[in-house]
Amino acid sequence: DTVHVGIMIRASIKHARNAGTRLKDAGTRWKDAANDFLKANPAAMHLIAMAQGAYLYDTVHVRMRRRDIYQENKELSQKLDVYEKNKELRQKLVQIQHEALKLLKEKMELEEKYEELRNEKGEHIGGEK
Repeated sequence: DTVHVGIMIRASIKHARNAGTRLKDAGTRWKDAANDFLKANPAAMHLIAMAQGAYLYDTVHVRMRRRDIYQENKELSQKLDVYEKNKELRQKLVQIQHEALKLLKEKMELEEKYEELRNEKGEHIGGEK
């Protein structure tokens, strides 16, 4: 019984090998027929060459565009950083201007008080007499 199974397995392997060889031969014949067709039809050959060229162009173009987009993104990121820094500096400038206005107002008030005191006493305070 096991001998019969062994013979069946060997026969199956042989059939599979033969089928594989026939399939390979059919593939080779198909490839040869396709090449013969292309040789007989220069227009088809030209179209295939154009399609391959277009594919290569698109591939290179996509890579170049991707690099350009990366560079643009990097530049925009740098500009955004500069914008954010400028925004912070503008806010600090506004704060300094407010402080300067407060100090100017305080100075003017002190000058008015000084004038009032000088007028009351009728003499110069802290300077020439």
